[in-house]
Amino acid sequence: MPGLTLPNLTNITNITSLIQSTTGLYLSVSLRIGREKWEEKSLFARLPPELLREILIFAVYWPSYHPGADRKQPTIRSDLGSPFPLSQVCRQWRDIIIHTSSLWTDIDIYLPTVNHFYRTELWLERAIPKNLNIVVRHHPDSTLARLEVMERLFQILAKHRRRWRSINVTCPIPPPTLISALGDIQRLPYGVAQLREAHIDIQMPEPIGDIVVATPQAGKIYTHLAAVKGLRRLTWRSSVLPHTRFGRQLRFLELSGPIAAPDLLRGVIHCPALVYLSVHDVYPEGRFTAQNIDTSRVELPALVVLILTFVPQQPRSALADILPHLRLPALTQLQLQHIHPAPTSGSTPSDRAVVHALLAASRCRLASLNIDIPGAPPDELRAWITLPGAGELETLCLAGGTADDSVLADLTWAPEAGAAGTRLPRLRQLGLAVCAADVDDGALLRMIGSRLWVPVGGDGERRARAELRTAHVWVRECTPRMADYERMVRQCAERISAWRVPGEARELQFTEV
Repeated sequence: MPGLTLPNLTNITNITSLIQSTTGLYLSVSLRIGREKWEEKSLFARLPPELLREILIFAVYWPSYHPGADRKQPTIRSDLGSPFPLSQVCRQWRDIIIHTSSLWTDIDIYLPTVNHFYRTELWLERAIPKNLNIVVRHHPDSTLARLEVMERLFQILAKHRRRWRSINVTCPIPPPTLISALGDIQRLPYGVAQLREAHIDIQMPEPIGDIVVATPQAGKIYTHLAAVKGLRRLTWRSSVLPHTRFGRQLRFLELSGPIAAPDLLRGVIHCPALVYLSVHDVYPEGRFTAQNIDTSRVELPALVVLILTFVPQQPRSALADILPHLRLPALTQLQLQHIHPAPTSGSTPSDRAVVHALLAASRCRLASLNIDIPGAPPDELRAWITLPGAGELETLCLAGGTADDSVLADLTWAPEAGAAGTRLPRLRQLGLAVCAADVDDGALLRMIGSRLWVPVGGDGERRARAELRTAHVWVRECTPRMADYERMVRQCAERISAWRVPGEARELQFTEV
């Protein structure tokens, strides 16, 4: 700002002190009057408006950074929740807050009532010309009267639909005004439409009054969102997934609803820019088969994270309907929930073989693997640990199966072994399935210790290698030795300064099941 030098943001102590004084001021003013109130405010009364504005913004939006980090990182709201409380401190604060549009860009309404109408109109007016982040949440069992209130609320919000940057709506029945507003947005040119993120959660209950819950209402919202130019992130949670043609411009896509594996594959063909894909409730049967697709491999060159959760207890795996038709050269994180163990007979390829084929075809460097295999025996877990193409894993979670001493032996780093002679030498995060009842707790602790503590060589130098940061192990019984070891790691994490560095914190947890 011209003529004003703001505090250096790396000096977090001074800024935090000002923020705490600002927040504490509101609480004190609520209880004091007259001279005492003025004495509390006198410090801020001498500050120039430009600096006071910065302090008030910090009081409402806490920067999510650590000392030395860039200020441009995302921010979160403080406990104040809104700028309204601070605007009631004094006339000067009220004038500054009302004319600071960046404080009014986030609208979060839970269970709308008629009392929200006037405040929402004020909020929208004060946010001009900034873009808006809108959150409206309703109960799935809302009454007809509540749904009418929500419709009226969206009539107010829709007047500023061209400034919507993100919407997050949870409701049993989509308001008609929301549907029409999204229809208008999807017809706007690319440079005019500001909507970048959408989170829609439609949990359809039983019919309410004379209203019959109709699938086309949800379908219209989905169709409009898929066509919005510039939409980058879409989260869709509903018992109904109208169709599977996704927008080409999407970078983050999260679907929660029953979807057939071949249908999903047909949809992602049109999303070359996807970076993150998470799909829940995938089942094998579908209206189409994989042979209907006009290419043997669908390449998603930018996809980094793939999360697939399958409908449990299916007669066959749906994984083979998806992964053999994908090529993901940028994939680093793979999470598969409710997959099948290797078949004991027959010619059907195992899910493990399908994953191996994907890694080989994609030639990617997988850094994180999270697998949930209900009922998997120890041999199945050992096979995943030695999976070809996954030797550079930094994160491994094996859930749903049973681990025994042989699994622990595969994960133990031998005292004199180098990285070449050790499985998963880069491992930093470990989640291990339920250990068998007869597992040796000494073997378990040796495995964890071999990766948690860096050995010292003959010359006294610490060997340069990856160290385990976090370990979460599910056990049948947490023995006294396990409890003592967990407590020791916790105490060391409190005392060793290197273990308190952000991103390097150490944690060990045993959970009984």
